[in-house]
Amino acid sequence: MSTNVDWLKEANLRPYILIRKDNRVERPGSLHSFPFFSQPLILDPQELKNAPFCKFLLVLDEFAFKSDGLTTPGWVFYDAALMPGVVCGFCVERDSMEPGLIKRLNPPAELDWIPLSLFTIIPTMRLGHWMAHNFISMNSFVDKAYHVHRLGFLSKAFGLWYVNAEYLYGVTQWDRPALKFHANYGDLEVVTAYTPIHTKADSLTYRLKVDTVMWHAFLDGQPGRRDFSSRYVASGVTVKRDSVKSMLNLQAEIEANKGPFFLDGRELAGAKLDGELSLYRPAKKVSS
Repeated sequence: MSTNVDWLKEANLRPYILIRKDNRVERPGSLHSFPFFSQPLILDPQELKNAPFCKFLLVLDEFAFKSDGLTTPGWVFYDAALMPGVVCGFCVERDSMEPGLIKRLNPPAELDWIPLSLFTIIPTMRLGHWMAHNFISMNSFVDKAYHVHRLGFLSKAFGLWYVNAEYLYGVTQWDRPALKFHANYGDLEVVTAYTPIHTKADSLTYRLKVDTVMWHAFLDGQPGRRDFSSRYVASGVTVKRDSVKSMLNLQAEIEANKGPFFLDGRELAGAKLDGELSLYRPAKKVSS
């Protein structure tokens, strides 16, 4: 498939939105400047005709997370994602799919549009603050020949753009390759460094202020914030991505209110999954 993001202009590959009628977004896509998205396919998950599409998203979830034991049960998908939030991504017209990809994904025959990615975003109690619940791209489990360039990144970007999210919370693991991508939607603050109530205790919770300038930079091959070093200073605190002790040390710093602590997307781009990461604090403004 495509090796750049020109596929966003193709009629046979379009964004989709799974959203209940009562959850419809007022003036979607009006907060952030990012004019790459075409008219989405809008589906109501509470209409029976859309059940095959919804159920196939759980198949993608199995592909992505079964090996980690983090698959989403159908009732959680409905109760905790579709009821309160929005599920979105990109889908492809069946007639334009390559035979090898159809064989790999094995979508049901009744689907004319086949979802290739999934991003679930749920509103929190605070207006403009959203929680990323699930994030899947077929690029993580199909042969490279079928990859759609930046499919996962743009699926998440589309969701943030569509719901007019100002701030985003998310949870991932320190040693996940996806962490470096999450740091390109805005400056990533570490809210928890160790999260024992999560199935994966070595998870971090992050928060970021959505910034489309960073999206454009990432798609131009320049991950992270270009002026990060003028906005943030080294805190002297580090975290080893494969060390629970190191995570707990950082968590203690957070709970002692010694933060806030941010990660540098530029550093993450080249970091080893078992390496050490530096934490940064906002630079103090010099009063005039």
